[in-house]
Amino acid sequence: MTTALGTATSIATDTRANIAMSTNATTESAGGRVAPTRRSTLRQAAMLGLALLAFSWLSASARAQTALTGIVVTGSGTVYGEPDVATVELGFVAVAADVRQALTEADAVLGAIQQAVVASGVQAGDVRTTGFYVWREQMYDRDGNPGEVRFQVRHAYQVTVRDVAKLGDVISAAVDAGANEVGGIQMSVSDPTALAGAARELAMADARAKAAELAALGGVGLGAPIGIGEFGSGSPVWGGGPVAYDAMSAMGSVEAGQLAVTVQVQVTFAID
Repeated sequence: MTTALGTATSIATDTRANIAMSTNATTESAGGRVAPTRRSTLRQAAMLGLALLAFSWLSASARAQTALTGIVVTGSGTVYGEPDVATVELGFVAVAADVRQALTEADAVLGAIQQAVVASGVQAGDVRTTGFYVWREQMYDRDGNPGEVRFQVRHAYQVTVRDVAKLGDVISAAVDAGANEVGGIQMSVSDPTALAGAARELAMADARAKAAELAALGGVGLGAPIGIGEFGSGSPVWGGGPVAYDAMSAMGSVEAGQLAVTVQVQVTFAID
């Protein structure tokens, strides 16, 4: 099999041969003397430059391939932690024959929801609008004839709760204030750095164990890592947890469950 270095040497040799042949190409001057043309000289220089560039690139590529030869494995590590931040979407849908009436009702209820969740311990800056829609709905009778027209207004907040133990109380307070839409509950960790670091250690240990097993099976010694790459999110993923809500009694119950942080690495070990 031809190596990259061998290919580069061949290119340079062939190019020098072509240059030598090109140098012999001559033109006869008016006085009978023979001299190389200017175009031939420029072509020689260009071909030599390209040959040297190709030789340098292929040589570097061959050295890099040789340096990274070894045992290549992937490792994975996962750790779990308890979330300390929750977000929930709280909204209200108003329906009326007059659009201004629907808007007024929605504004009043959303104002009451905001006051209620802030009173439950949510910071005012953690309440933001995530949806506001107004649409016209044409009603029809049984025969398909157009009837009355009504308007729907939907307004929703995303509320960030920085004490997940209070999430149920926040939801209950919002429903008591008039919210008729509750959803989009998400859990997260405010600072996942420690979890990601622990997952990274597990991933490297997993990679080393796999490499040691392969080295033993292959009858070779395991050297030090010569190449390390990390991939995967490293971000917490909520594993879910039961979410229950009893709107009739306005009592909320949310189990935060656990968050999983996974890190994957690819490691190349030298062979001793």
